[in-house]
Amino acid sequence: MNNNEFNNQENTENYSSQDAGIELLHRVIESNKAVEISGKAIFHIYCDIKEDVKKIQALAHEENLKRQALLKSIPNNIVAELSPDGIKHLEKFHQKSDTVKNWFFGIVALLLVAFFIITATVYLGKNWYRESIRTKTEVREEILEEIKDENKAIYETEQVKQLEHNTALMKKWMKKNPKDAEKFLKFKEGYESR
Repeated sequence: MNNNEFNNQENTENYSSQDAGIELLHRVIESNKAVEISGKAIFHIYCDIKEDVKKIQALAHEENLKRQALLKSIPNNIVAELSPDGIKHLEKFHQKSDTVKNWFFGIVALLLVAFFIITATVYLGKNWYRESIRTKTEVREEILEEIKDENKAIYETEQVKQLEHNTALMKKWMKKNPKDAEKFLKFKEGYESR
């Protein structure tokens, strides 16, 4: 590289770095302007708020004065007198309230009696049911014991029907095959005698 080329390159770099610096400076200036504008806007908003607060305080003070004046205008004592008709109505109401009290206590007493009757009925019903179940169970057990004592048993009807069917088949077979039937009967007797 020769000297001229090197100087041209250096000048180009200086110009580009100067352009970048100027560009950066312009950005900083624009940013400062934006900050200044937003600061002024905030200041104006603050001033508006301060003014509104003063107005609200003035309205609150005025409202407080009106409230105090209203409270002072209300009398401390109010005299109430009943008319003779009002007194008669109160006496009738008092008589009716005594009747209602009597009815109320009567109804409460009836409800208590009803509650005790229901409780007793439920208790006795449960005991009766328990006894009836126990009795049925005892009767069943007694019947089963009697059957067992007589060397008898209870079988399902399907099993009995099957046994009757098999017996009928054996009788038919024995009629058709008398020789084989004799051998079978001898085998059966020997088997049962063991």
